Amino acid sequence: MRYLFILILIQLITCSSPDLIQEPTLDQTTIHSETVCTELVWYSPFCSKNKPKSVSFKGVFQNTSFEKKYFLDYVLDNSDIDIPLGLSIQIDGTFYNLKKMATDYVDIFKITSEISEDVLIKIVSSKNNFVISYSSRKDTFNYQLTDSKSKQLAEQADFILKKMKSVGKMKIMK
Repeated sequence: MRYLFILILIQLITCSSPDLIQEPTLDQTTIHSETVCTELVWYSPFCSKNKPKSVSFKGVFQNTSFEKKYFLDYVLDNSDIDIPLGLSIQIDGTFYNLKKMATDYVDIFKITSEISEDVLIKIVSSKNNFVISYSSRKDTFNYQLTDSKSKQLAEQADFILKKMKSVGKMKIMK
């Protein structure tokens, strides 16, 4: 019994204190907007996350470099099996080509394109309807958004901008 007590005492003395344990850091914060459906498809009549032919915004804040990036995710239709090239958005008669960052073929077919903060601000301030243009190697599809869908897209862009402006560097308090 005495040996067990001495062994536990030595273990407690040699154990590192909580101040020396490195705490994890949060490298990035990601914010997702609600989904906006570009059109209704017969086999999925309700607008939901990851629905084919839908778009959503994503904001990523890098905690280490203070860098903020914005993305537009477009979920491809399951029947569109050709190689995706990219997305464009028409705002007030001008098309803005978005830089394709990733194509996801795991659970759903999704293309992620980077969108600048300036373009997001133009979406928020525009009073006209938007056109989302998706291009594959074979075809280009232009989706003219209705008044309500354009308003919804502008609201989601505004949501992402406001949320990303409110995100600050995460600090770990000891």
